[in-house]
Amino acid sequence: MPGKVGGARRTLVAGLLLGAVGLAWAWLASQPRPQFPLGALLLVGAAAFAALSGGRAGGLAGLAVAGLGGWRLVAGDRVGELLSGEGAALAGARWLQALGLLAALVSALVLVVRRPTLGVDRRRLLPGGRRDLRGAQVRPQPDDAGRRRGARLARAP
Repeated sequence: MPGKVGGARRTLVAGLLLGAVGLAWAWLASQPRPQFPLGALLLVGAAAFAALSGGRAGGLAGLAVAGLGGWRLVAGDRVGELLSGEGAALAGARWLQALGLLAALVSALVLVVRRPTLGVDRRRLLPGGRRDLRGAQVRPQPDDAGRRRGARLARAP
């Protein structure tokens, strides 16, 4: 995997796989069974591509495939299946598919729209061009007298 896998890419892959599981489950629950839906294979392929490619390319692929799957879910006769007109198992499968596709669409939009942040140093600049190192381990520096700053001075008895 190139680079670090972010939360949006993980959500995209999980949403695409959830949509594929919902589509396969709907195929199993429908009677009589039509041929196996190619949309499930497209969703699994897009999930693999999104997991293995860069963020923006995987986001574009996920956006295209999830958009196509969502359009087919809403524009076809499957809306009646969402409302459990065909049975509870089929309705559950279509809701699972719809939720997966919705999560994939939102996370794909995040991946496509956001600015890339690779190599960006997010620490604040202090006056003089120095970086703010809050949270980093800072060792005390000796002052002019050779003592460590912040060290207790020994009192005379």
